[in-house]
Amino acid sequence: MVDVLLQIAEDPTLEVKLERDGVKAFTLYLFQFEAEISNNMSSIEMRRDDVKQYKRGRAVGEGVG
Repeated sequence: MVDVLLQIAEDPTLEVKLERDGVKAFTLYLFQFEAEISNNMSSIEMRRDDVKQYKRGRAVGEGVG
């Protein structure tokens, strides 16, 4: 994807010039966005597992306070 963006940046016929710094910033943004999504999904999966464990415990009478 970065190669494609760099090729587009080198195109002299673009109406809006895409600079190499813009390509770098866009790439960095994508990596940060993916890391954030991955972190959120891990949190969601952990909460889901907690709920499953809690429900299992209640089904056998554990954890009832």
